[in-house]
Amino acid sequence: MFKKVFYSVILLLCLVTACISATNTSLLQDDDNTNAVTGAGAGGAEEPFEFDPTTTGYTGPNVGGKEPCFADEINEELVELDMIVVLDRSGSMGNKWNTAVNALSVFFNDPQSNGMNIAITYFPSTVPGDSCNVNLYTTPDVALGQLPIHKSTLENSLLGETADGGSTPLYGALKGTYDWAIPYQQSNPTHRTIVVLASDGSPNTCPNTQNTAPELASLADQAFNAGIETYVIGMAGANMNILHAIAYAGGSDQAYDISFNAALFYDKMKEIQNIFNCEYAIPDDDSLDMYQVWVKYISSIALPDWYIPNVSDISKCPTTAGWYFDDNTAPTQINLCDLACDIVTSDPDPKLYFAFGCLDVPPIK
Repeated sequence: MFKKVFYSVILLLCLVTACISATNTSLLQDDDNTNAVTGAGAGGAEEPFEFDPTTTGYTGPNVGGKEPCFADEINEELVELDMIVVLDRSGSMGNKWNTAVNALSVFFNDPQSNGMNIAITYFPSTVPGDSCNVNLYTTPDVALGQLPIHKSTLENSLLGETADGGSTPLYGALKGTYDWAIPYQQSNPTHRTIVVLASDGSPNTCPNTQNTAPELASLADQAFNAGIETYVIGMAGANMNILHAIAYAGGSDQAYDISFNAALFYDKMKEIQNIFNCEYAIPDDDSLDMYQVWVKYISSIALPDWYIPNVSDISKCPTTAGWYFDDNTAPTQINLCDLACDIVTSDPDPKLYFAFGCLDVPPIK
């Protein structure tokens, strides 16, 4: 799930291109094919796609096929990402607090973060009282808001806080956050809501039942089953065994360990963001033919234009640079496998298109 370093991506680009060329040349096509998306690929200008779900026919470039034949630039359909940052402000954070604040500020100001919705919950709570009390965390300190409009609110809040909270009430912070985030996700099913926990400590001041890895992992597991993934950044001093347990139960394999270099905080935030850069919402239109679909990548870095192959589900992704539906019975998203996602996201100006009900597309198996 974790993204590969730059050199691995470059190697992957070469390997995938060579492999596809050698094994299935139909997946890499140029624009002389009249049934392909009209576009010049690298070094050329693409003819823009127009998608209007209220019509019964497609009036854009000639992609062929039966009506209704719909096509769209898939880049415009990224699934809306809601990120809840649960940030440790315990006294042990010290100078690490400033590192985290600076990294988050840079992340919020990154143009690639625009469109994301961000909320922040601090723990221990800034509200006086028992810091272990779950009810102190059922409302975020900074409500969800969309970047870039929301960035000044986020930054002002971060700059107004200090790392002087004392304890590390992980259970209360997570349980309270999940208690409001799960209903929110259920009310916004087209969004992806994730929790990013950042801490340098070990839970040890709250009731004993709240300090164990199984108890904390069970919270993340319940949230994961409700559709919310949890990502964890562990700073110097953290109990990494507990943080790994939370991350694993929350669907993200393991915590990001930056205990050796707090300056990596920003890099890990970007890695988490990039995981969701390849999930695309399918337009809500019952007339779309989900059994006749293609996804095409047009490169800006001299790679061939590429029809990305369909795979049956995510289990095929470790060995295939393909795409899959989030749900084969009632799909709402097209997701790229990590291998394909690495190729697309390493491109500074990629173009992705999808089409439904058009000719010369292998049927979904």
